[in-house]
Amino acid sequence: VDGGFKVTTDASSGDSGIKFNDIGQYGGDSCVYIGVVKRITTSSIRVFHGLQDGFQVQGFTIPQISFQDVAGTIYAQSHNGTSSTQTASTMTGDTNWHTYKIDKTSSTNADYYQDGVLDLSITTNLPLSTAPMQPVFVIRNDSTTQVAEAQIRYMECYNT
Repeated sequence: VDGGFKVTTDASSGDSGIKFNDIGQYGGDSCVYIGVVKRITTSSIRVFHGLQDGFQVQGFTIPQISFQDVAGTIYAQSHNGTSSTQTASTMTGDTNWHTYKIDKTSSTNADYYQDGVLDLSITTNLPLSTAPMQPVFVIRNDSTTQVAEAQIRYMECYNT
């Protein structure tokens, strides 16, 4: 129970994750994503979580506000369907549990938090208010020799 939901790939490149049937109930000019996430594998893994219009891991071309942990480097991301912004966080990822929050406060601002601390704000290339987004939690295995694993034990999303 305390370990939450574990997502695992096999020992080859590939994606594994959860989505919510492409029901885009979140978005508009203000919405919130909160996730408690833990990366287990320490290398050759990407852990992606947040809100997305559809379901995509490879590439970065659909509307979204999200976090991506690339083997310990945390990125805050936004995409409006045409252009994207990806900014490296000042905090590093590890194999401990962390609480991540994205607060899209308007059509021109999204605040990204880790463990209750505001890390950065993105003001460009945010999803349009008409982009229906769903929660996603996905891992990508960039290795062909190891299993990739990550866990999520809490997720909350709502419109404000």
